Amino acid sequence: MQTIRFNDETGVNDGNLCIRGRFGYSYVNSEQKLTTPLVRRDGRLVETSWDDAIKTVVDGFKAAGSSIGIVSGARLTNEELFLLKNLSKALGTENLDHSGGECYKGVTEGLAETLGIRASTATFPQVEKCDAILSIRSDFYETHPVFGMVVNQAIRRNEAKLTVIADKRGKFTKLPNARTLLHKPGMELNIINGICSVLLEEGLVKTEGLQGLDELTTALKDYSVEAVSAATGVPVEAIEQAARELAAAENAAILLAYGLPYTASSKELGIAAANLSLLAGIAGRQGSGLYLCGEKANSQGAIDLGILPGEKGLGAQQMFVAASRGDLQALYVVGEDPLVSYPDSALVEKALEAPFLVVQDLFLSATARQADVVLPATSFAEKDGTFTNAERRIQRVRQGIEPKGEAK
Repeated sequence: MQTIRFNDETGVNDGNLCIRGRFGYSYVNSEQKLTTPLVRRDGRLVETSWDDAIKTVVDGFKAAGSSIGIVSGARLTNEELFLLKNLSKALGTENLDHSGGECYKGVTEGLAETLGIRASTATFPQVEKCDAILSIRSDFYETHPVFGMVVNQAIRRNEAKLTVIADKRGKFTKLPNARTLLHKPGMELNIINGICSVLLEEGLVKTEGLQGLDELTTALKDYSVEAVSAATGVPVEAIEQAARELAAAENAAILLAYGLPYTASSKELGIAAANLSLLAGIAGRQGSGLYLCGEKANSQGAIDLGILPGEKGLGAQQMFVAASRGDLQALYVVGEDPLVSYPDSALVEKALEAPFLVVQDLFLSATARQADVVLPATSFAEKDGTFTNAERRIQRVRQGIEPKGEAK
């Protein structure tokens, strides 16, 4: 079996790769990749030229007017996302979103309202020197394996204490010094607010320069540690211990994942995690940080470039609702397979039936099979560009192989 090799302790992530990056790259040479444009004729997708495909797309978009929605995946380069945003302007539509829709509100709205940023507050290597780590709603060994390795190193090299807020046990819970606040499903927000209450009640808040403390104290009046324990099933002592460890740590980290598996209360969790980071003195402190990690290679780039609904625009889920009602005349789906990956597949299926549908992707996905036009795309290995990781580090991608067929 062939693998992608790396140079240890060199470059971004010290050269570490996740298992998918090391072994799962063979799809770039797959014989099933799309190589020519396809258009629907007499109910069937048939091969055609790029000129014919583009003309069909243009005619369909013209007929739709501004009643067009654009849904992108987060695996596109920054340059492709930039062009996509300009295309939305040219089409006169603010219906623009990238994978997940509502699930990105934690970082795009929650953090923006509390901290004034839309990204993590520190870099990954700093976590290795943390004394206390709080992981919320995700087993990062599964969702972000390289970052999970950094947490592992913090525990084994720095004897960091790890607290996991979750409704099930995962690989993180097996690490030394790891403790899981195992709660009833959907109660993460209560646990975070309970930790905030402990910090306030025990005078552990780092208040220098902190505004809105009285308002937050009032807002948390229903989240005493006893009330939170009764609602979630997590012992009072465990919640208090998590709060005290964060407050006592010289360096601490709070980890929160966002993406399609984590759509519920996304904005509220972003705000709560940001509030906790402020109370514990984590946000903005050298060596400490609040980390919001999204799915797919360039979700941070999509956020930074504003691949989001305009003031009057629809998000991804809203677009599917509108399309299912016949209120959206065209959909352009780029590098995403919502029929398989989005929640409420019945709604998505109905939404894809009505409008003029254009799909651009590497493979003939379930969504692409429903399209009026399918445009063959290229993988990361077949193009130049940049991606932005969760640290907001811009990373260069250079073309390694020639695109297959007429893929662009």
